[in-house]
Amino acid sequence: MMHLNIDGETSSGSKVGTMWRCKVLWLDAAEVFDSWRVFPRIVLMVYGWWAIHVTSWVMSWYEKLPGVERTGQVTAVIVAVVPGIFGMSGWVFKIYADGGRNWDAKP
Repeated sequence: MMHLNIDGETSSGSKVGTMWRCKVLWLDAAEVFDSWRVFPRIVLMVYGWWAIHVTSWVMSWYEKLPGVERTGQVTAVIVAVVPGIFGMSGWVFKIYADGGRNWDAKP
């Protein structure tokens, strides 16, 4: 990778144009942004918020049901929905973990 110093010279000492310097700086910034993995982290946070929100909503709905309406079928739905929501978390995290950069690879 070509590195620029503050005067716009490459590591070999040659001058480069402002267009090339701007492109290199943007590519370096994009690489840093990519290494921070901003969007995958946002997806994980949104999924976590969604899982907690939906589980809270389902549990509060179930608790508000009168005792007569809490049949085995309704309980079975709750027992299936809540683990299903949190069961997907392993899949979502696997996508996040497998999508990262391989830091051991040689450039």
